[in-house]
Amino acid sequence: QQHRRPREPQTQNAGAATAAKSNKHSVMEAANALTALNDKDEEEQNANADNNDDSDDSNKDAKEGSSQKKPSKRFIPEHKKPDAALTFPEKLMHLMKFANGQEDKANYCISWLEDGKSFVIRDPDGFTRQVLPKFFKATKFSSFTRKLYRWGFRQVNRGIGPDDPIIFGNEYFQRDDPELMKKMRSVTAASTRKTEQAGMLIQQQQQLQQQQQQYTLNMMGMNKR
Repeated sequence: QQHRRPREPQTQNAGAATAAKSNKHSVMEAANALTALNDKDEEEQNANADNNDDSDDSNKDAKEGSSQKKPSKRFIPEHKKPDAALTFPEKLMHLMKFANGQEDKANYCISWLEDGKSFVIRDPDGFTRQVLPKFFKATKFSSFTRKLYRWGFRQVNRGIGPDDPIIFGNEYFQRDDPELMKKMRSVTAASTRKTEQAGMLIQQQQQLQQQQQQYTLNMMGMNKR
């Protein structure tokens, strides 16, 4: 009897360990399920977002004439049809080619930087009035920058004043390698939220693993006593 009494806490601890493992398993299953659902939904939402971005300016494209005609070679993701409307990156590349053809391109309101991996907007007001309407329906600079961020562009510099040049870059948007545009995707708010939810579940899973490890260490210490 004296030998059996110390084992009673171990029986309780074993039950706690089983419950912890069960909770851990449930969280892992939920995390995996949500991650899989997130991947599927994100793929569909990004495709829809891409289509929405493409169709935003479809009427404008028809009115613009030759400057908005679809090129013979497209740089679009695999889920896109060859005759789909121009994507935002494709339109932006057309805009950059237009800017690159200006006589004083080095001082134009928008131009590539020397390495061709990012571009600078020197005069946001002039760019919005003179260039943006030629390629996009949205004629507000804030709308244009929102689309840049949605497509993965980031502001490279941090200007001090409103008139300072603004530099934007994206690893898949480069002057000398347009094929990279095939990898570009439009990120939706819904997919961002689902990614955050999946991250929270994974964090809970990690916390449970840490608790399980600590419990195991405590049990080893008790057994040594």
